[in-house]
Amino acid sequence: GLRFHSVSQCLDVLYPNRFSFVQPDVLAAAQDRGVRRHLLFGVLALWKAGLAEEPQINARDEAVAIGLVKWIHEHDIHPLRVEESALNRKDGYGGTPDCQVLYGPKRTIVLVDLKSGGEEDAHGLQLQAYLRLPGYMNSQRMIDLYVNEAGDIKEREVKPNAHDWAAFINAVQILKWRIRAGK
Repeated sequence: GLRFHSVSQCLDVLYPNRFSFVQPDVLAAAQDRGVRRHLLFGVLALWKAGLAEEPQINARDEAVAIGLVKWIHEHDIHPLRVEESALNRKDGYGGTPDCQVLYGPKRTIVLVDLKSGGEEDAHGLQLQAYLRLPGYMNSQRMIDLYVNEAGDIKEREVKPNAHDWAAFINAVQILKWRIRAGK
């Protein structure tokens, strides 16, 4: 049958050592924090749009929640999709973007990826892969949204890049080759 690789698996081909310097317990804690904050971001966006109940905020994420709510208000965010998985059948991969939203007074359709760590080249490539998933192709902008422990938010605009996209598609093909070759 058909096999689809995740965006993360493809990024691991292109950036194989990006977490190798991180101790396993530190990486596990960061992954836990990332999962909590992704869920928090989605629920807060839905709540502020009147589409979900007010969430219970974990005390360790309170400053982050305040920063996210402030960002949601400042940019008049209205969620279109939150954590909805999709498959790109043509290219053979799938993923789960964080959020697609209406942003600002012009109601621009923006694909947003929340990050709670430092900036990496892989982040922009991840958004470019999400942009090519069904249901997300109508996005007019892509933003990596960085939030720190104090709830400070930084937006980083991501522009499509043909060289990045070629590298990503090659990563998909390498993963397909590994399976066919039994590697």
